[in-house]
Formats: sequence, C-alpha cells, structure tokens
Amino acid sequence: MLQIAFALLTIFQTPALPASPDEITDAMAHAQALYEAGHFDEAVTLLTRIDSLLKTQSGRIKEKVQTKLQLALNSIGVNDTANAKTFFMALYALDPDYPLDGEGFSPKVIGIAADAKTEQSKVWCFDAQTNARTYLDGGQMTAFLNMIEAAGAKCAVLGAMAPEAAEIFYRSGLASYKRGEFSDALSSFETALTLSPEHDLARQYVHLAHEQLQLAAELRTLTEQLRQ
Repeated sequence: MLQIAFALLTIFQTPALPASPDEITDAMAHAQALYEAGHFDEAVTLLTRIDSLLKTQSGRIKEKVQTKLQLALNSIGVNDTANAKTFFMALYALDPDYPLDGEGFSPKVIGIAADAKTEQSKVWCFDAQTNARTYLDGGQMTAFLNMIEAAGAKCAVLGAMAPEAAEIFYRSGLASYKRGEFSDALSSFETALTLSPEHDLARQYVHLAHEQLQLAAELRTLTEQLRQ
C-alpha cells in the first residue's frame, strides 16, 4: 500500500507529468486507505500534493472538499487539532453547507468541525461586510443587493446596512420621480421598502408612482381613442 502511495506521489512531483483526473481519484482512494490503516503522516503527505494540484484546476469542488476532509481527519489522527481546524475551515469555504453530522464521525471530529464552521462563517461575514461597504460607498447598488441576497441570514451585520441602503434607493427614486421617470422611481422606491419596510416616505411614493403610471396609461389610451 505504501509503495503504491509513494509511486503516486512521485508522479505528482514530476512537473512534466501532470496528474490526470483518474490518477487524482486513485491517489485519493489510496489516501483513504492509508487513513483507515492508521498511516496518518503518509496520508497527509499524499493529500497535501493532491490538494496543491487541485488548486490549479477549476471546478472539481467535490474532490477539493473531500481532500480537505481527509486532511482534517488525518491531522486529527496525529493530534494536530490546529491544522485539522484549518482544513475544516477551508472545506467550509468551498462548501458552507457540507453535511458532516450523522456520517459516523467521532464527537471529537464533529466538535472540531463545528468550531471551524463557526469560525469560517465569521471570516465570510467579515469579508462580506467589507465588500458590502465598498459597494455601498461606491454606489454599486446592484452588487450590494446581490451581496445582501447571498448573505441571507448568515451575516446579521449586513442587515444593519439595509436602512442606509434604503435611503439611497429612496433618494434615487425621488430624483427619478421629479424627472417624470416614474417606472424607474417605482423600482427604486420598492427596493427601498424591501430593504427597510418601515420607510414611510418610500411607501407613500410607491403609491404616488403607481398613480402617475396609471394616469399616463389612461392618457395614452385616451389619445389613441381620439386618433381613431
């Protein structure tokens, strides 16, 4: 078993011979076998090379996640809790909803993974908050809305920015309304209400914009009738 693993490792370390998908799959299977046999250090060596190769390839999220998982498990096998947590964080960065519970893992593994998931969520939230602030300050409102939607309930601090963003949409809608651009104004007012349902002025202008659009539609209909 060890001879096969080292043979694979030699192939991966040869720059002129990039590993094929099948070779990576085989190497991961051998790494799993090494883990099951208790050869944790050898497994980590092989998995580290696999991990480096996968980083150079787009996609292949499943393999990347499984590699991080095996690295974490083997790190726990050698009582390296710090590295195990780092690998679990990398796993959750790739797949925040990866289901670990109920797969027959020990309480120690579940506990380290849970701590890593919480820590990774904080990292993600901090990055999201930084990006959202950049979008908001730069007037990139579509990007800001996409960030809010992607965050969902995972990052409460982004919700604190919603009233500020609502005010920006309200002012944009007001400017459009004064120019007679009622469709654009309505869209901005409705977005402001979505972000901040208690924004009373936005709610009032939603009704006013609807009325203006209805009047415009009635006027077009009347004009067409008069032309006939």
